[in-house]
Amino acid sequence: MKIVDFIIPEKLPDARAALLELGEKGIPAAGCTAFQFYADGPERTAVLLNRLDLAGIRSTPEAFVIGAGTPLTTLHRFEAEGWALNGVIAQIASHQIRNISTLGGNIARVFPWADLPVALLALDGKILIQGREPRTYTVDQYFKTQPATLFTPGDLLTSIEVTPLAPNTGFAHVKQRMKSESFSMATASARVTIKDGIATDCRAAIGACIPFPTRINAIEEALAGSDPSDRPALDQAVTATLKPLSFLSKEGMSKDYIRHLAATTLADAIQQAAQDAQRRLS
Repeated sequence: MKIVDFIIPEKLPDARAALLELGEKGIPAAGCTAFQFYADGPERTAVLLNRLDLAGIRSTPEAFVIGAGTPLTTLHRFEAEGWALNGVIAQIASHQIRNISTLGGNIARVFPWADLPVALLALDGKILIQGREPRTYTVDQYFKTQPATLFTPGDLLTSIEVTPLAPNTGFAHVKQRMKSESFSMATASARVTIKDGIATDCRAAIGACIPFPTRINAIEEALAGSDPSDRPALDQAVTATLKPLSFLSKEGMSKDYIRHLAATTLADAIQQAAQDAQRRLS
């Protein structure tokens, strides 16, 4: 893809109109950090969204509502009861990239190494797309396949809702990489609810080590009623539930090695989430 021109609309309807008129020749853009991965291909006109009112975070009793144009740095600095994305953002790329990269840009098209799809699948929430009519998808629906297939010309991702953590619920995001700014070899997120030391609810997802980020429903079912602090039992359950998945070879490592790394990473995330839930209870 070669960017040959830019349009800078001031309002959301103008941005949508420009994208609708351009059709396949237009592409929405905010931080533009992903353009380095589109060096080849047809010519495109970028419709910049930076001047639209799509940034910011507000809290409701049911969710944190995040504008798609919110820079990752804002998510990193935000603090509120039940907010869990700080630790995720801290592990993404570099401080400079986080300053300009946006939440919407990170999930409008999913790269295999992306952190936020994995975290959002574990946290639960909704994605709002503004087209001729507004459409809302659960995170499971949105990340079922490449989200780009959900968009038609003129559509824009406008906001993301993230479910807050309950007082007895913890979250963890674990990422394995060769260096601090390297692409991930295995990423896992887990949200665990604890009562009397037993897991009563869990959401877990992995990415980077497989072709597309995925919720691991089987481990969620296996964990119900178990003690996540029992690491041998947890490792056995995680290994069994990951067995059907197809893994990638990464950084010169074999698929079997990456499979083992993924199992360890997911077990770490689940155990750390359970520990976080216990801390929040105390």
